[in-house]
Amino acid sequence: MPAQWVTGDAVYGSNRAFRGWLITEQHAFVLAVRSDEQLALPDPDGGPIWSAEAGAVGRALPAEDWQRLSVGAGAKGLLVDDWAWLPLADQAPAGWAHWVLLRRRLSDPDEVVAYHVFGPRATTLLEAARVAVIRWAIEECFETAKGEVGLDEYEVRKWDSWYRHITLVMLAHAYLTVIRAAAQTAREGEAACHVERAQPARMGSVGASHGARSAPVADTPDLDTAPVTRPDPALVALAAATPGPRQTLPLR
Repeated sequence: MPAQWVTGDAVYGSNRAFRGWLITEQHAFVLAVRSDEQLALPDPDGGPIWSAEAGAVGRALPAEDWQRLSVGAGAKGLLVDDWAWLPLADQAPAGWAHWVLLRRRLSDPDEVVAYHVFGPRATTLLEAARVAVIRWAIEECFETAKGEVGLDEYEVRKWDSWYRHITLVMLAHAYLTVIRAAAQTAREGEAACHVERAQPARMGSVGASHGARSAPVADTPDLDTAPVTRPDPALVALAAATPGPRQTLPLR
C-alpha cells in the first residue's frame, strides 16, 4: 500500500542509508534527526555551501523566522508549537526538495527538535509539521495493541511465525477499533434522539409562558414512555446454524 509520507524518530532519520533509499524511491519523508546531525545549508548570498549541526541551526534562528502553528489534536489537546524551516543543499530529483524542519515547544523554548524533510517542492511548512507530529498516533496504536491483543507477546524464531502473529494481532486490533467506533456512533445517535424528543416540550413551555395560543394536537402516545427499539452494539450477528451445501473434495 503506497504511503504519502514516511515519518520516524531519530533512529531512522539519522540513518543516511535509509534516507538515501527513500530518496531514490522518491518516498516523501519527515524524519527526526539528532541534534549533532550535520546539515548542508546553501549560502543565501550565493556563496559556498556551509555545514552546521541541526541543534545549532535551531538555536541561531532569529525570532521572526519562527511561526506558531496548530497542527492538530494530540493526546492532551491541540498541538501548538513554534515551527521554522530552511532549505537544504542536498541533491534532489526534479520537482523535489530538501528542508530542515525545526520544532520548538512552548513549554520549553530551549529544546529544539530537528527533522530532515524530503518532499515535492510544493510542500508547505504546515503540511510538513503535521506529518512530523502524526507519529504520536502510531505510537499510541502500538501501546494499545500491546495491551489489548498481545502485539509483543510472541516467542518465535522465524519470519513466517512472526508475520502470522503480527497479522492476526493487527486484524484483531482493527476489528476492536471498528466495534468501538460503531458503539460510539450508536451512543451519539441515542443522545441525539433524546434531545430531539425533548425539543417539543421545551417549545410548548416557552409558548405557554408568553401566553401564545397553541393549535389542537391529535392524541399521540407519550414519547417519553413509548418503547424505542435500539440495536445493541455489544451483540454481533452470527452465521446461520445450518451450513449451506458445500462441495466435497477427495483427499489425496
